[in-house]
Amino acid sequence: MTCFTVLPTAEAVMLATADRFVATARESIEQRGTFRVALSGGGTPKQVYPLLLEPQRRDAVDWSRVEFFWGDERAVPPDHPDSNFGVAYGMLISQVPGVRPDRVHRMQAEAPDLDAAALSYESELRLAFDARAGEPPAFDLVWLGMGSDGHTASLFPGSAALGERERWAVGNWAPFQEAWR
Repeated sequence: MTCFTVLPTAEAVMLATADRFVATARESIEQRGTFRVALSGGGTPKQVYPLLLEPQRRDAVDWSRVEFFWGDERAVPPDHPDSNFGVAYGMLISQVPGVRPDRVHRMQAEAPDLDAAALSYESELRLAFDARAGEPPAFDLVWLGMGSDGHTASLFPGSAALGERERWAVGNWAPFQEAWR
């Protein structure tokens, strides 16, 4: 059954998002020993990351058991201000204790061959999830936003990636930004 929560203010949404992140992390770690989260970009994470650093939330998570992935990334280097990885790393991952480098799975989106980088990231996902052919990864939490044009996870209306049925990661043209993701 799908459940929707309607909150009165943007601040309430950010607080609820941070609390849901922590609760899901704790539950996943307790049940399976790890918490696998796919992060995204956009404005919401930039407002929630500082909330996750507040001691009552930061200290409630065993960050050494968190595995970070990204649902989408922009085709820029990790130190570029538009990099979803760069924002998450600078605002959250580098600020919490115990994160293991081998549990931070970023796509090399700055690579000159974006399709090869996407294939490499897909291989990393398959290895991390011990996936068999045809089985998609099962994240504990997937953080998605929605752009003004209706896109989510760099899946833009009318884009070729919407027709993809086999691959887990592909380069995709973002017409609104006129850039690859």
